[in-house]
Amino acid sequence: MTAFKAGSRADRITERARNEKWKNPPLYIEMLECINCDA
Repeated sequence: MTAFKAGSRADRITERARNEKWKNPPLYIEMLECINCDA
């Protein structure tokens, strides 16, 4: 395993950014806008 310096995780957390390849977060759909809702 590769050893990391003590502050590397904290540095990564402060500089974190969302990977563009990741899926977008799920969208909230209003019931009035929903086509498939039976309610």
